[in-house]
Amino acid sequence: INLYRGPLDYNSPKVNERTVEVALGLWFMRRTLARLYLAGLQELPFEVGNVMGQYWPSEERMQGQYLPWRLADLGDNGLDATKMSFLNRSVLSISTVEHIGHDNEGLS
Repeated sequence: INLYRGPLDYNSPKVNERTVEVALGLWFMRRTLARLYLAGLQELPFEVGNVMGQYWPSEERMQGQYLPWRLADLGDNGLDATKMSFLNRSVLSISTVEHIGHDNEGLS
């Protein structure tokens, strides 16, 4: 896996831990989406928090703008990860798990 070096520079991923996190997130989502597509499954993977939305290439988005997975993010779409079931689902969470229930006061 190559470290993430751009083209997007949101949150300075070239010079902090995001260079590894984004690279792993891109790898995971591409691999998971390909596996689900080949298997003919209709269930989309989940991302808890919306990190990858900042880095997912527009040419890989549905209709050029929509992410090809489901999102649970209180701030972005109001879905609370603590009230959802992820049983038998592929889930990605980058720099988000440590925030659940701790620094989202007033959002739920």
